[in-house]
Amino acid sequence: MKTRLLRVLVAAVTLAGAAALTMVLRSAFLEADEVPQGEAYRFEFDESGAPGRLALALQLPTVGTEEPTVADSGAWLSLHRHLEEAFPLVHRVLKAETVSDLSLLYRWPGSEPGLDPILLTAHMDVVAATPDTTGPWQYGPFSGAIARGYIWGRGTIDAKGPMVGMLEAVEGLLAAGFSPRRTVLLAFGHDGEAEGEGARQIVDLLSASETRLSWVLGEGLYLVSDLIPGLRDPVGMVGVAEKGTMNLRLVARAAGSSGPLPPRRSALGLLSRALVRIEDQAFEPEIRGPALELLDIIGPLMDPGTRLLVANLWLLEAPLASALTESLILNTSLRTTISPTSIELTPGDATLPSEATAFLRAGIAPWDSEESVLDRIRDLVSDLEVEVEAVGTATQAAAVLDWEAPRGVGFEVLKGAIHRSFPDVVAVVPALVPHPTDARHFSAITDHVYGFTPFRIGEENLATIHGKGERVRVSAYLDVVRFYAELIRRGAE
Repeated sequence: MKTRLLRVLVAAVTLAGAAALTMVLRSAFLEADEVPQGEAYRFEFDESGAPGRLALALQLPTVGTEEPTVADSGAWLSLHRHLEEAFPLVHRVLKAETVSDLSLLYRWPGSEPGLDPILLTAHMDVVAATPDTTGPWQYGPFSGAIARGYIWGRGTIDAKGPMVGMLEAVEGLLAAGFSPRRTVLLAFGHDGEAEGEGARQIVDLLSASETRLSWVLGEGLYLVSDLIPGLRDPVGMVGVAEKGTMNLRLVARAAGSSGPLPPRRSALGLLSRALVRIEDQAFEPEIRGPALELLDIIGPLMDPGTRLLVANLWLLEAPLASALTESLILNTSLRTTISPTSIELTPGDATLPSEATAFLRAGIAPWDSEESVLDRIRDLVSDLEVEVEAVGTATQAAAVLDWEAPRGVGFEVLKGAIHRSFPDVVAVVPALVPHPTDARHFSAITDHVYGFTPFRIGEENLATIHGKGERVRVSAYLDVVRFYAELIRRGAE
């Protein structure tokens, strides 16, 4: 018996050793993708005046709302006038059209009209920046201050900075005598923070002339540094699909009380238990889709411990997925996320309310659906007597972009432009944009919509997007202009 047990033990140790050696060898033989070689085109533009032109645009409070129409269009019309004055060559050479009253479409005809155009898009509106939602700003949200090496103001990153940067690039290219071979379109919606009706109507206008686009670039992810576990070097994250959204309402009911003997179960207590359970257990992370592609590309560049996990997903996917959820930028790419947005209690004089309501926002991963999200949440709280229902209109991820489609020529153009404009970037990877953007509407007239905003983002400035203190370094903004010039030159070839 002892001899038999010893043989089993030796076999087990041998197998474990062999498995460990296999895992290490798999990690050692991961190979990094080849980085595109070559330098960016030489591009000169008015670098001294560019920050001021963006600053003036930031001073115009084009604050969007959830409503489909703009109550006061004055700020948008002032922005139109500013763009006309700031970029005279653009408005002299390109054909500018006003769409949906406040949105803008620019057409830069190419020398070969038979080629499908490319389109770059951004939006003119910004989210609110009141002290009660963001806290006090060091410089006012609509100051457009240029101070301490930064340009300050709501919209520097999302998305007036990209919009003005695109126009700055085209103005510089025109001044240099560049003429595109392929038609270039610029589309600036007035309500990208809402439903994107402006972008939708631009799509309708292009569809009416049977225009089919080669590819589209809209807002999305960034050049991220030190935001991916196991990798500190900068990575260009290009959105190739967008998550959907839906709003949920949870209602808990129990006996109210204003007396000295409270009931054993309260509505607020039931609701709190439901929220904690949903936050802790709603959707497990999964490494699939763009996240799997991302790890295939950056795995060889990661530290040895993380690389070991990446190389052995067949065995270690669960611990790796759990570790990656610690990254704000990756957590949303691994699962459907659920975030409470507000709580309401039944008004009255009762010490304990009889009804408590919570509203939640779900970011739907492409492999989930509105129905599956509802079913999952209802299952989680079924024993708590909490009602769950969808409210409002959902944006279904599967209807946004095909997350399993081939990446297309536009991705390679973007990859080359990113590497040449930002030589320290170690990899360009496909990723999942964590929310719908108005660029999704262009999927009706193209097979390839990408989401990339060419700003360098770390933990410090990630929180300023839709938060307080939104700003961008002057030098970083000038790099953004150079990137768009590089992208247009290569994309319009």
